[in-house]
Amino acid sequence: MASRSQSKTSTNQGEIRQWAEARGGRPAVVKSTRGKGDNPGILRIDFPGYSGSGSLEEISWEEIFENFDREKLALVYQETTARGQKSNFNKIVSRETRRKAVCVAAAERGNPVGARPVRLDAGAPKRRQKNPCAKPPAQASRAPRASARAPAKPRRENRPGVSG
Repeated sequence: MASRSQSKTSTNQGEIRQWAEARGGRPAVVKSTRGKGDNPGILRIDFPGYSGSGSLEEISWEEIFENFDREKLALVYQETTARGQKSNFNKIVSRETRRKAVCVAAAERGNPVGARPVRLDAGAPKRRQKNPCAKPPAQASRAPRASARAPAKPRRENRPGVSG
């Protein structure tokens, strides 16, 4: 049976925003890491009354999601604690890091190839998900493939009076 405090991962903007706002959370950036231009700094979800009050600067949902897409980020979060209370636990991670973590966990359970596909984006439409632990296919060559069989030779007919 799955634990009630099991973490979920999402890249779905509506789902992330709904989860955060239900807990009073707002998108933010760590002030001391804020860069110029495309460098947003370290992204966070800020919850009023917690330790981030002096070190975080609120940003818009559009800005945080723009960076989620550009940097290929995902949110790991919990709905409830082990005791069944609403949880604020969350962590912003790279999608690749999360994929690797899922595969390591599968290997630790004795399932090194993750035979049961795991949904990395809980907000995705329900459909058959690709195995996140499967090795990516080799890059296809741009050159045309050589046929494994030699081209057929012209047929020589064995007819009387016809020499070939």
